[in-house]
Amino acid sequence: MLWVEKYRPKDISEVVADKETIARVMEWAKKWQKGTWKPLLLAGPPGVGKTSLALA
Repeated sequence: MLWVEKYRPKDISEVVADKETIARVMEWAKKWQKGTWKPLLLAGPPGVGKTSLALA
């Protein structure tokens, strides 16, 4: 198992990010559950945690 897979956050509470980013993702997730979501684009250089955030 790769290190990044072993230590990847299991849920959003384990993600290390600024509070504004977490709040935006949580708001998007709530809208997604209600069926009123719009696409969410995760952008940035390699290694900043886009995939980990998406999977959390």
